Amino acid sequence: MARVRRIVAWTTLAVVATGLGTYFAVVGLEAADQTASVVGLFVAVASLALTVSVELRARRRPVPAGGEPEPPAAPAPLRTDGAQQAGDHIDFSGGVFHGNVIGKQEHRRPVEGPDRSDMDAGEAGHPS
Repeated sequence: MARVRRIVAWTTLAVVATGLGTYFAVVGLEAADQTASVVGLFVAVASLALTVSVELRARRRPVPAGGEPEPPAAPAPLRTDGAQQAGDHIDFSGGVFHGNVIGKQEHRRPVEGPDRSDMDAGEAGHPS
């Protein structure tokens, strides 16, 4: 079944490319550019309409009889085998951030060295 889909996809791509090449050759690039601008406008408007409709559907959640929307479910634990996750991780489950949303945190320990508070200028390596 996957092979049939792949064949259909490549055949469709070849037909579209051949059709566009023929169209460009017949009407010329200037007219083709104007047509592409108009088609691009309609594709943009259709994309905007689709985006708005998907967003509106996502915002509508089923409300139970009590009138209060259901709270989002708690996020599932990341690892159950006790191992810690390495690297950056931001938990974004159910459309809500959980935990830190900072990509990278570095905790540096101060460099340990001799206590310079009790040294005078000569002992600290300064020329006298």
